[in-house]
Amino acid sequence: IRTGLVRAHSKRQVRVTNWAETVEATVEQFRYPTSPNAVIDLVKQNKKIRCSGALHSCAPLIESQGIILSLTKLDRIISIDTERRIVRMEAGVRMHDLCTYLSDYGLAVGTLGTIDWQTICGAVMTGTHGGGLTIPSLHDFVRSYTLVLPNGALKKVEKETSPTLFRAMAPSMG
Repeated sequence: IRTGLVRAHSKRQVRVTNWAETVEATVEQFRYPTSPNAVIDLVKQNKKIRCSGALHSCAPLIESQGIILSLTKLDRIISIDTERRIVRMEAGVRMHDLCTYLSDYGLAVGTLGTIDWQTICGAVMTGTHGGGLTIPSLHDFVRSYTLVLPNGALKKVEKETSPTLFRAMAPSMG
């Protein structure tokens, strides 16, 4: 899986690039939280934050004057309701892991892009879509998001109860 390249530019500076090598950041900027509480702590402690997933986008989405919050270690599938076809998961679940998990239940993702190593959140936020005229983009299959606000509070944004804010969530290029 090629999720980003690490390049040594000098003995002191190591840089990370996206897959297309169009954007670079220093490895020291990255944070890898492993729990929602760790995300909350980082949000409360930092004023300038960008999120990253698998570093697939060619756009300069990780350029940051602050820290870069990698969601790749928030990779748990929390639950599945097979009757309602709803999966709760963390933002860093990889598409290929989600597809494998769903296949055990006879289910599948409603649309896929050309690669399967993106994180679910990265794929949703960047508007990943398939090639069909009648199949919506991946973000259309999402029912809710949980946000971490600047003060560390959690806010659940649901399609049914907060439609305007929900539609503003994705796609979102930063």
